[in-house]
Amino acid sequence: MNTTRVLTTKLSSDLAEWLDETSERESVTKRQLLEVALRRMREGRIKTALAESFRRANRDPEMREMAEWGMGDYSYQLKKLGV
Repeated sequence: MNTTRVLTTKLSSDLAEWLDETSERESVTKRQLLEVALRRMREGRIKTALAESFRRANRDPEMREMAEWGMGDYSYQLKKLGV
């Protein structure tokens, strides 16, 4: 099973030049640089979405109450453990 796909794209001259120079300077392939950049972008989007969901939950009184109950239980468990 093939776990990679071929992607053909056009880049602006300045990005292509940066990619060439960085690849050579860092001794990594262009593919590796692009994968790192795309993964970081994806992770950033995921973190942004999670942060927004926490902000929404924080504005919801029922969600806040459930979180406070959970923290109370967590505190109780820590006390039982002597922490």
